[in-house]
This record gives sequence, structure tokens and C-alpha cells, in this order.
Amino acid sequence: MRDVIEDVRQYPGMFVGSTDAYGLQVLPRCFIDHAIDTYLAGKGSTIVVDLQPDGGIRVSSDAITLPVLPATDLPARLRDLFLRPYAAGAREIDVASDLCRPTFVDEGDDYRVSDGFRSGGELGVVNALSRSLTAEIRHGGRRWRQVFHDQRPVDDEASTDHAAGTATIVTLYPDNTIFTGAQIRWEHLYHYLRQSSYLVPGLALRLIDRRQSPALVYEFPPTNGVVQYVLDLTTGQHPFTHPIEVIDDDERTKVHIALLYADGPGTVLSFVNNYRTVHNGAHVNGFLRALRHALARLGERSDTTDAHLLRPSSMTAHLTAIVSVWTPNPLFQRATRSELYNPEVRGRVFEVVKRTLLPYVEENADELRRVLAQLPRRGQ
Repeated sequence: MRDVIEDVRQYPGMFVGSTDAYGLQVLPRCFIDHAIDTYLAGKGSTIVVDLQPDGGIRVSSDAITLPVLPATDLPARLRDLFLRPYAAGAREIDVASDLCRPTFVDEGDDYRVSDGFRSGGELGVVNALSRSLTAEIRHGGRRWRQVFHDQRPVDDEASTDHAAGTATIVTLYPDNTIFTGAQIRWEHLYHYLRQSSYLVPGLALRLIDRRQSPALVYEFPPTNGVVQYVLDLTTGQHPFTHPIEVIDDDERTKVHIALLYADGPGTVLSFVNNYRTVHNGAHVNGFLRALRHALARLGERSDTTDAHLLRPSSMTAHLTAIVSVWTPNPLFQRATRSELYNPEVRGRVFEVVKRTLLPYVEENADELRRVLAQLPRRGQ
């Protein structure tokens, strides 16, 4: 197992992308993402990211978000091999002494939403790249606490005592020998939490920076989701259409999309499990295919077909859209997870968007035709 830790430390870019400020912010995002997964499963409501004056980073949630072991579930000898999320109803839980070792175990359906890397293995990567990490869990009047220094647990077993409430609190100190000269940048975490507040409606987030005096505190209150995201992105622009919302949570792959035509330049932002896919991929391909299908239907209902509207560059001119999917088994074409490959996600998004847009086109054909005819072509 120590060899795996050394591999992570020797090739950190393979796991977090880089060893600069951008790669550094991946470490707290690991625990933010676990808290988001737990919220999506119906537990917790608030996540707080707290930048400490001594360089530490604390992420806390009002739910149990770490993979932990019900004490009666597995014999002690197996705790180094298996990590499982907290099981509701277990009488006791224990923070395994090897909680933060890389395991790369696929948890299957244990998480409602996971991308394969958001498992015990990701926690292990964070520990491998930290000089110190403390994990604390509070539940049922008790507190479990485990401290790691240089990737090793300080004690063989997690300490326990009494504490009120339910929470998960992780404090980590990045290894400065790996992230040489890099510091957590406020704007990186600000934009990530702001993005998360739109993509995960109802979740409250807070960012605190104690590295300055007085401390800087920013609240991200719960939002109405992707529609609010589109409206905020088009603030100050004149809208040509009302925002159109496409939401389908009925299957394992959840689809959350909002689109709006306005007089601004437009942008299409895509996400998979809260990760920004800067090179888009299957989900955006499915969305654009459905949009073209709907515009073609609009042309069929008129005497003349506006062929230029069916070109990809024209369809996205002045279009602001958020394309977000949540899928348990994403396949990425790039190690940085910037482009989604899954063909089944492409088909799923196409069917969901078509099912929403076609009735909308039928009901609003005349108005849409007038609006789209006014849209300047790309380059005009």
C-alpha cells in the first residue's frame, strides 16, 4: 500500500492535474464533492470551506460524508481493503485507520452519484499529497477523530468521545514539498462553490478566509438551479426568449438543462457530476442534436426554412445554456475530465431535451419564428 502512496506523490499531476494553485484546490474539492454526493442522497444541507491562517484548509458538513465503516459490518482485518459510506441505522461507526490510503475501490451503487474517482481512492490521493490530515465525524452523541501525519495514522484506532450534533469535519495541510510555493486562491474556491450552488439547488454553501483580518466570509444561499444560473449569466442583456428548463431525474442519469436566447454573445457551459467539462462531449452533442431537431420542426411548420439556423454556429449564436448531467459511471476522453464520452448519455440527453422542446415549439411556433428571425447571424 505504501508503494501506491509513493506513486501518487511521485506523479501528482496524474491525480490532481498539476502542482500549482490549480492542482492544490483539487484537495478541498474532494471533500466538497463527497458532501454534495451526501446531500443528493438526502442528508445534510450546508457545506463550509474555511481557509485557516496557518495554511490549513477545513471542509465541514452537517452530515456524515466520509466513507466510514459500521463497526459490526466487517472484521478488522478487512478494513484496509474495503471502504463503504456510512450506512443509516448502524449502531456504531469507526473511522478506519487506513481511511485515507488510496484504494481505488469502485463503490458501485453505494453512492447515489459518483464518478469512480469520488471514492475511498480520492481520499487517499488527498492524504498522499498532505503533510497532515485530521478527519472528525460526529453522530449520535459521539465523536470519532483520526489524525494522519505524513500519510500515516498517528494512532492505530480512531479516538472517540462525546459530542453533540451530526457533522463531518476534515482539516488538511497540503505538502509544501509537492505544491512548492502554491497557495489556495480565493477565486478558485469562490467560483467552484458558486457553480455548485446553481448545479445543486437547495444546498447552502459558505466560504471563509481567515488568512486576512477581519476574516472574509461569503455566503452562497440556496438557488433555484440551472434556470437561475442562465438568468444570472445574462444579466444586463435583452432576452429574446423566456428561459426554457429541461429537468429529468427519473433515471440513473439525471439531466438538468436551461437555455435562453438573448442579445449577448452567448455561451454553453457543460458539467458532469458538478465537474466543468470545458471540451464538452457526449452530453452537449445530445443537447445540440435535440436543439437542431426542434429548430428543424419549426422550419417544417413555416413556408420557408431558415436553413442557417440549423448550422451549429448559428444555433449557438446568442444562446446561453447550462447542460448538466449526473451519471454514476462517466467515461472521460481526457485525464482532466474535461470531455465526456458516454454514448448512452448522448442518447439520454437527446431524448429528454427533444421531449421538452418539441411541445414547446408546437405551442410557441409563431413567437419563436419571429424571435429567431431577428437573431443576427454569427459574425454580423
